[in-house]
Order: sequence, then structure tokens, then C-alpha cells
Amino acid sequence: MDNPQPRIVWGSTPPRRGSTLRSAPRDSPRDFELSLHRKTFRHHSAYMALRGPAIALSTQLSSFVAIKSLGATENEAIWIAYALPLGNLFAIFWSRALARRHRIPFAFWPDLIGFIALLPIAFVTTPWAFIGIMIATVVLRSSTVVALSGIIRDNYPAEQRGRIMGKIQASSLGVMALSGLLFGWMMEQDAAAYRYLFPLSAVLGILAVWQLRRIPEEDPSKRAFARPPSLWDFFRVLKRDPDFFRYQVSFFLFGFAALMYGALLPLYLAQDLDVSYQQGAMALVVIVSGLPVLTSYIWGRILDRYNMLLMRGLFNLLYAVSPLLIFLIPTIVGVMAGQVLVGLIQAGSSLVWNLGINLFARKEEVPLYMGIHQTLTGIRGIFSPMLGLWMAQYLAFGGAIPNYRAVFLLCAVVMAIAGFFMIWESRVMVRKGRATIFRMAEKGE
Repeated sequence: MDNPQPRIVWGSTPPRRGSTLRSAPRDSPRDFELSLHRKTFRHHSAYMALRGPAIALSTQLSSFVAIKSLGATENEAIWIAYALPLGNLFAIFWSRALARRHRIPFAFWPDLIGFIALLPIAFVTTPWAFIGIMIATVVLRSSTVVALSGIIRDNYPAEQRGRIMGKIQASSLGVMALSGLLFGWMMEQDAAAYRYLFPLSAVLGILAVWQLRRIPEEDPSKRAFARPPSLWDFFRVLKRDPDFFRYQVSFFLFGFAALMYGALLPLYLAQDLDVSYQQGAMALVVIVSGLPVLTSYIWGRILDRYNMLLMRGLFNLLYAVSPLLIFLIPTIVGVMAGQVLVGLIQAGSSLVWNLGINLFARKEEVPLYMGIHQTLTGIRGIFSPMLGLWMAQYLAFGGAIPNYRAVFLLCAVVMAIAGFFMIWESRVMVRKGRATIFRMAEKGE
């Protein structure tokens, strides 16, 4: 046989039709890589698009629905903001579990159970039952980010990774924007429409995870780990890699403010402004998901070739203008203007969050670095929502409705500080030649 290839096993155990390749093809290695890339892209993009409606409902509209449809107080609705941070706290444990195992099952089963958990919403009429289901369904998906981060690194070429992820992100966000627009209109007609919208989105999510199962995956025995990473590696990596530590400091500052802002915005819309379902869906889902559809691929191309840390610093500064606008313009116009700005930069900002660790981690270290990155996201998220609500209540000086706008001003200041810090970090990384994934790809991963 000409041009023999080493035996590679792709897919999870047991082998699945359409996703397991028992040996490398006889084509050139380049053809094999393109085939792998295209197959991964096809199923990955379908997975992300089909899960979009459930994500829009459970992570973006749920707090608003809890207050408007179920009469939850701000102290009750704020607990929904803890779902994502609680899930992220487990990321470091998932990175250890995934070191020498197939990754797809760690994304498939939690995601499947999380979507199934949305089905009982059809019978929910009380705030706490709704809140409990929202927390459960989001926490269950905590392993998905860590699992997919390694597969993305393995299956997509470094010099195209940003634009590929930009396309996938655009398809997902486009579905989220359209579903948010439709869901807002339907709940405007019937406040109890959530009882069938959430289960309907769950069915689409269940279809999505079957696409996830078809993504090809490298045999874990081929990985270069000498051992699974220990929990102490969390601290060892941050100490060993000061560049990564500073990167996390900037993300921690920005994320603390962003999670506080994101947790309070639905409460501000429902209580201070008392907006309709359509206006709420427009501000919370349609704008911030729809505009990135137009910009995801553009940001992906830019981030493939230029200093993504500098870009992230600029994104942070622009993001800070959003809560500042809401502070200065206390109407729905201020919210919409701020969300339009977020929508224009959200795609690039999210791509850096997902791909930035590739500047620091070797190929076999990606799950560990992503585990640290995601866990720190969870840690800051545990404190920020309730701290933001407490400050808003304290600054209300006995008023019936918390002073959300004062907290938004504080968020803007912290985001700006994080932006300047990331810009400084980007200059350090340029001097060390670690600032662009494209240059790393030229040297070989």
C-alpha cells in the first residue's frame, strides 16, 4: 500500500455508525484532515443550531419569565443566575475525568438529561419549581464546554479555527435570535405559553445531542498525557504560566462585572421599566444573538491572524459602554442602545473566551486549561449576582425597587479596568510571540 498511515481510532465506545473510522484513509494526510474537519463541522454546527432555542430560554429569558409569568420576586429570580456558575465550578473535575477517556459521552449524556429535565415545565406553575428546573438543566451541561474544547483543538486546523467557530456560532445565535423573537411574541399573547415553549425547545435539544454523537473523536490512548491532571494542577498551572495567570485576572475582573450586569438586567427590565415580553425578548435575546450572526465570521477571521488579547481588551472597553448607557438613559431606549453595542462585539468576545486558551496550552493540555478557565468563571459567578442585588437593594435607601442603575455604573468601571489590563497583557504576549494562534500554527502545534 502506498503512503501507509498509522492506525488511528476515531469515535467513542462503542463504535457508532458514521462517526468511527477504524483506520486512516489511503488519501494524503491533508485530505484526511479536511475530511475530518468537514465532518466535525457538519455535525457540530447542527448540534449548536438545534440546541439554540433551549439555550435562549433557559439562560437568557428564564429570569424575565420567572418574574413576569410566575410572579417571582427579585430575591427568587436572582437564583437562576447561579445556574451557569454552579455548573462551571465542576469544570476542573471534568478536565481530570476527560484526560484519558472519550470526550463525547461526557458531553452527550449530561446534555441529554439536561434537555429532558425541561419537559416537566409543562406542569410548572410556581416560581421555585421553575427556578429549580432552570438551575438543574444548566448545571447538567457543565462538562460540555470542556469536552468540546479538546475536540475543537483536535479536529479543526489552527489557522482556520476562529473562522470555523465563527460560522458555527453564527448559526447557533441566528436560531437563538429567531426563537427569542417568536417566543417573546407568543408569551405576549399568553403569559403561560412558557409551559409548552420550554418542552418544545427540549425536543429540539434532544435532537441536537444525536448530532453531537456523530462528531468524530480521537482515540484517547493516542493522547500524550503521562497521567491524568490532578486537582493541584489548578494551582500549578497558574504558578508555572504567569501569562495565563494574568489572562485569568483580566477575565476574572471583567467576568465578575459582566455576570453581575447580566443577572440584574432582566430584573431591571421587569421591575423598573415593566417592559412587555416582546421588548424583553428583543433586549435579552434577539439583539445580542442576532447581531453576532452578521459579525461572527468576520471576528473569527480577524482573531485567526491578529492579537486576540488586544482585541479582547478593546471588546471589554466597548462592553463597558453598555451599562454606562443604561445608567445615563433610564428608559428602554438606553437598554436597547447598550445591547446593540454588546451585540456588535459579542461574537468576537465569545470567540476569545472559547479559543484564547489555545495561546497558552499545548494540545494535550487544552482540557486542563479550559477546566481552569471555566472553573474560575464559576467562582466569580457564585459571588457576583447576589452581591449585585445586595448593592442594588442597599443603594435603594429603603425604596421598593432596588437601585439597579447604580450597580450598572459600577459594572462599567470594572469592565473598563479589565479592558486596560488585557491590553497591557496583550503587549507582554506580543513580546513573547504568544499573541496569535496563526503564528503558532505556522510553527506547528
